[in-house]
Amino acid sequence: DLHYPLRRQRQMCIRDSIYTVRDLLEHYPYRYIDTSEISTLAEILEKGEGQFIGKILSKSFFRRGRYDIIKAKLSDDEKVLDAVWFNQKYLLKQLKENNWYLFSGKISKKKYLSLVNPEFEPYQQISENKSVHLGRISPVYYSTYGVSRKWLRNRLKFLIDNLESLIKEDYLPEKIKEKYSLIDYKEALREIHFPTEYDLLEKAKKRLAFDEMLGLVEKVDKITNRIKLAKPIKVDADKEKLKNFISALPFELTSCQKKALKEIQEDFSNKGFPMYRLLNGDVGSGKTIVAIIAAYILYLDGYTTAIMAPTTILANQHYNTFREILGKYGIQIDLLISEKSKKNSKEKNSNREDTNTNTKEKESEPKIIIGTHALLEEKTYKKILSENSIGLIVIDEEHRFGVQQREFLLKSKNKKLPHYLTMSATPIPRTVTHLLFGNIDVSELKSKPKNRAIVKTFYVPERKRDECYKWISDFIDKNKNYQAIIVFPLI
Repeated sequence: DLHYPLRRQRQMCIRDSIYTVRDLLEHYPYRYIDTSEISTLAEILEKGEGQFIGKILSKSFFRRGRYDIIKAKLSDDEKVLDAVWFNQKYLLKQLKENNWYLFSGKISKKKYLSLVNPEFEPYQQISENKSVHLGRISPVYYSTYGVSRKWLRNRLKFLIDNLESLIKEDYLPEKIKEKYSLIDYKEALREIHFPTEYDLLEKAKKRLAFDEMLGLVEKVDKITNRIKLAKPIKVDADKEKLKNFISALPFELTSCQKKALKEIQEDFSNKGFPMYRLLNGDVGSGKTIVAIIAAYILYLDGYTTAIMAPTTILANQHYNTFREILGKYGIQIDLLISEKSKKNSKEKNSNREDTNTNTKEKESEPKIIIGTHALLEEKTYKKILSENSIGLIVIDEEHRFGVQQREFLLKSKNKKLPHYLTMSATPIPRTVTHLLFGNIDVSELKSKPKNRAIVKTFYVPERKRDECYKWISDFIDKNKNYQAIIVFPLI
């Protein structure tokens, strides 16, 4: 179906993403090489790379070890240069002596000067403006083993030349295209794959980006509309128990945390549809404790809370924090990461020191489930749904998860959808928030809890690296309770 171009999520490796003609048309180039500037062979020898028009004076083929090598002598009637191709024996039939070609590549200076694996195209095609690969703004695609860029360009050129029969009309109304200055969809596809000029290429990117965003918004709207139409799980916790729980915390909540909790409680009890809220606050602003209190409210009403984190480290961190605060209330907390981690979490749970030690009672209690993508495994999630009633889903750093993942988490065999709380430390403007998450309510944690350690940031230039290491070493010697962690971007 080419009439409604909403692009599916695609992988970098084309083996995993291209199944149809539409998939191939939407496999866009990731960069471009401008081969329209033609140089002389003398200029290429000076610059070390580029494009030139030359003829083949002679060619030969031989094997060296496990390599098939084609060697050709090229000339532009002024200079002569060798070119070599490795393991491309089929080129022997394409390269014809005394014929003119446009060559493009880099010069290697190993042993002697030569062009290594240069791209080429018959000069006649370029002069007749029928070039696919060279002498133009050339697209570069992600490819995979056995599929060359040339092969992809040839197939896409065939599709672009036959667009009129593939796409009957543009799905966007003319008034929308005029309002946002968008070009026609077919023109956008032509220019994104085989640009005629840079201005039109930018217009093609704008049009296709609009289509992609429209597709994302449509998916988000479907989720949001389903939430708005769903019946909520009504939660009305014991106010006295909740008050005692908050009073027993080893710290006082900030005004922003109190306000966020008030908004969450109103969502739980007063709205006609499930809560759909973003808790936005910087690192250290106290988002986790708000989620813990929300989970406790659900626990008091007999419901389960599922919490999903993007990494194993963060899931473990949440698990330890939830246990530390909720453990004394006899709430069973499970850690769901992987098969190996599940085994470890069971061992941890069996060693947990809770006030309630009755095993049968524990099995009947609602649980708090903390995990990573393991929560998205269908069998696991179905098991959780069958064992307990999910009343609240909390996702930490949701921008790391896709729309489909979020939609999967909101699936429930019950008619009532669970409440939904997402936490993020990324300051997202409200308009972008609505695009990413849908028509979501936002609670902001602007103030930091009291007695938080002041974080100091230093910029250390490379010339002072050794001094920095010495400073760290001296600091740790004087302060035995501290340790230093040095993180590198690569192993």
